[in-house]
Amino acid sequence: MSVVVLNGASRGIGLALARHFLANTQLSVVTTARNPPNNAEEPDDDGRRWTHLSTDLTNEQSVKATASAIKTKFGAHSIAAVVNVAGYLHAAPEKSIAAITPENLHAHFAINVVAPALAAKHMAPLLLSRAASSSSPFTHVPIWANVSARVGSIGDNRLGGWYSYRMSKAAQNQLTKSLSIELGRRGGVASKQRDDAVVVVVALHPGTVRTDLSAPFIGNVAPEKLFTPDDAAAKLFAVLVGLKKEDNGRFLDYAGKDIVW
Repeated sequence: MSVVVLNGASRGIGLALARHFLANTQLSVVTTARNPPNNAEEPDDDGRRWTHLSTDLTNEQSVKATASAIKTKFGAHSIAAVVNVAGYLHAAPEKSIAAITPENLHAHFAINVVAPALAAKHMAPLLLSRAASSSSPFTHVPIWANVSARVGSIGDNRLGGWYSYRMSKAAQNQLTKSLSIELGRRGGVASKQRDDAVVVVVALHPGTVRTDLSAPFIGNVAPEKLFTPDDAAAKLFAVLVGLKKEDNGRFLDYAGKDIVW
């Protein structure tokens, strides 16, 4: 049985993505976060294909236990895709270097960098050697996607500021790029037992989405550039299911267009 794992998906884009996968594929869906979705927001699938595993994504033992639970329930090489959705943005992004604090830096790096790195360490070995199952929507290749942000682009940084968030997302992008090399080639983590394994690893920018994360910063965003979580999830879903082997190592926006690293 093939499964998609959505890390940090108890609300917002992650939960909307869970609904899209349930509605548009035959995959089982695992969501992870410290807390499950509110009852009123739970995906509507009568408990048949959706599983929530309470996980502290910044705690290695918690992530390891979740990976073990996935392996036990679905099998040793059952994951068709992992999407790391969890993100952290402090309510007051720094406008100058004088505003940074160690506490804020640590908080950003814990969620935006440590969490997806731990997920890769413990969940990448569970990826399918190829997503060839009839229940998988992907084009014969498992997917690893880290939801990033355009402000994490070094080449696109023209305004400065937002130090903790920019730095943590740039670090996450470096994680993504390195994973694309390790997992996307023969001999990577996912292919230790299966010589023909290839994984497509990408960073995804969802656009500006109306969520708790973005609420303090969307006042000046043009309405046509402000997405609901469901809109953003639909766009990301379309990008994900359209990925091919040659997309490995790309940084893509919600329309599938390249963003400079």
